[in-house]
Amino acid sequence: MSRAEHSRSRPGAFTLTEMIVVITIIAILLAVTIPGFTAMLYSSEQSLSENVLRTAIRSGRDLAVKSGADRDVAVVFMYDPASQRTQAVPCVKIGSLRDTNPTDARGDIVREVFVASSEAPIVTLPKGWMVRGFVPPGFILTGAASDNWYNGGIYTPTAANWVFPETAFYDVRSATGGRNRNSFMIRFEAGTGMVSMGDADAVLVLAPSPDNTARRNVLGGAPAAAEDAYDLDQVDSNEDYVKRVLAAPRSALTLDLKRRLIGRDSPDMVLCRPVGQIALYDENRLAGTLGARTDSVSGSLYVRPSYIDPQNGTTVAPELVTGVTQSRINRWIEGDTNGDDRVSSASAASPDRPESRIFTIDRYTGALQLVEVQP
Repeated sequence: MSRAEHSRSRPGAFTLTEMIVVITIIAILLAVTIPGFTAMLYSSEQSLSENVLRTAIRSGRDLAVKSGADRDVAVVFMYDPASQRTQAVPCVKIGSLRDTNPTDARGDIVREVFVASSEAPIVTLPKGWMVRGFVPPGFILTGAASDNWYNGGIYTPTAANWVFPETAFYDVRSATGGRNRNSFMIRFEAGTGMVSMGDADAVLVLAPSPDNTARRNVLGGAPAAAEDAYDLDQVDSNEDYVKRVLAAPRSALTLDLKRRLIGRDSPDMVLCRPVGQIALYDENRLAGTLGARTDSVSGSLYVRPSYIDPQNGTTVAPELVTGVTQSRINRWIEGDTNGDDRVSSASAASPDRPESRIFTIDRYTGALQLVEVQP
């Protein structure tokens, strides 16, 4: 075959017009398929998050059924900015501490103390998926008779609020850093597994701080022999640590030292109350509707804590990113996604499209029951 014949037998290249047509067709196909694919991925993540949440609560209830007397179990919600994930932590009641708070006019308060259980795993939700707890008006208190539960200025005490697990936005080196650590729980009675709202006072949950400075300073005021015996870094388990501190004789740890180690002020402790409703949602969807962005480091609508990002960390207390208010978050959780202060039906000119999933907890089974948002 001659070179000319060989050249004529090769397939011709695309013309510019043909290439434009092909690119246009591809663009149309992408425009049609990508939104559907994105919606499918979102729906899949939402289902996975809900299943993970149900598993965590079921695990906590099962543990309570097997638990001994006076060892209630609670699923406590935590948020970890380092991994940008919400955690559901099964915790067991270990004992009680006669605690106090300088702002509380009632004086000493007996608080129950919970610790993460070694018999049930911590459950982690997919990245970006958050859980909030519903708090009726009047449960977040101000003034002298307050224990400062979620009383940091973000929430309006006279209103109902959907509270976030503020477990990581605090000063890890401060002896009173624990005052900024608050969360909520779903609590189950030992033996029966029934949902319990507990006593009026909040409980303490051990969630060790990543920095032991405050703890070492407290132990520095104890007898030399107590420094290792009651050091969280030296014991076999968190449960052993709390038991040892609670049972310590006054010659080793005075009541004041115990309070500073595992009381309300301690940066190792989180103050919690049980809730009867929770909401599951995507933080990025919430942020987008509010015209905001989640913090790149904390992965949430909270400003990055300084100990997570020492170079650029800007807060040692819970603080929302610029332009976001808790009242707007509350309305979005309850279905007001278009920002007109009410939930509009699908037939409205600007209908709301609720994206959070709100659940009540069945008192007898602990099962999550979906609440339909009604306009």
